[in-house]
Amino acid sequence: MRDTLQQLQDAVYMTKANILHYNEEKLKKIPNSSFTRDGSGTKLQNLGEPLSLSTAAKDLEMPMPPPALAPVHKHGLRPCSVSDVLVDLVEAVSPLAHKQKRAVELNELIQSLEVAIEEPALRQALSNLIEGALLRTQVGGKVEIVSMRAPAGGTLVIIDDDGPDMHYMTQMHSLTPFGADLCSDEMVEDNMAWNFIAGLTVAREILESYGCVVRVISPRTKDAALGAGGTRVELWLPSTSSDFDSP
Repeated sequence: MRDTLQQLQDAVYMTKANILHYNEEKLKKIPNSSFTRDGSGTKLQNLGEPLSLSTAAKDLEMPMPPPALAPVHKHGLRPCSVSDVLVDLVEAVSPLAHKQKRAVELNELIQSLEVAIEEPALRQALSNLIEGALLRTQVGGKVEIVSMRAPAGGTLVIIDDDGPDMHYMTQMHSLTPFGADLCSDEMVEDNMAWNFIAGLTVAREILESYGCVVRVISPRTKDAALGAGGTRVELWLPSTSSDFDSP
């Protein structure tokens, strides 16, 4: 299984390179003045404020907690701060987003959220999902990340993008088999689909091994134009046993 996950992670890196190359070539044909999106950044919101997501998603209901969410007891497991990891990843990806004429925004409804996941594992999973969301967006597009304390305990992280939805990418045309053909400029949507599938699979395997619950909603926006519904990824992350058992 480890070899399979490594092959999928390699596919994430390869498709990322293909998508970035396509985007850079496309940007050369677009005047700089046509991009007016504000830069990426991090915000800390008061607990009493509403969930800050894109305008198109504000009519969506607050996600409901999964029926079961408890940490997996692993010997020597060292919890980490999901807030610190998210801030680091957003800061790291922001220059790429700016260069690609996109934006990534992190809204934290509360800081110092500690989860029962090893930091390297959490970083790999979140990096795949955040970069994958960014790579699906178009010029002027945006990725919005929200982190908060989950209603039933633990932490909820929501990653929204406004790119093509996965129903369109995987159902509306035959997906090209993974291989050298993906390097063609005409295969950018196939690269996006493979990047999403491979990145999500790796992230899901990592997170579920720690007792997390991963949900994907794509398209996330109701009544959107064909292929423009965007994607939402919900990550329900368990707290440490002591936090989980406390009243």
